[in-house]
Amino acid sequence: MNINELESKLNNINNQLNQNKIETIIDNINYKTHNLKHELYYQNENKKYKQLISQFSKAYLEISDFYVGEELPRQTYLDSKKDVIELIQLFIIGAIFEPYINAYYEKYCINN
Repeated sequence: MNINELESKLNNINNQLNQNKIETIIDNINYKTHNLKHELYYQNENKKYKQLISQFSKAYLEISDFYVGEELPRQTYLDSKKDVIELIQLFIIGAIFEPYINAYYEKYCINN
């Protein structure tokens, strides 16, 4: 085997790995920036909510409709009935297609 050819192949692999690392780092930065924007929005709204409830007595707050506690609750994926139903549907679809996915994997991925 030619040493120069082997060296060029190794350099190509090294360049590809470095490029993948850079893309992964950029993706992580974008994800963290996106999460930071949501967190800053939540903190701002929570601050406004705390200022609003500080104007009322504890007894009045407990009988009012807008009071949800000392702080605003954070939103999660399973907050509504629609979200729970959607998640269950995804699990059912996954269970139905699991044999087909396994068959595909065994036929095309394991034998290669």
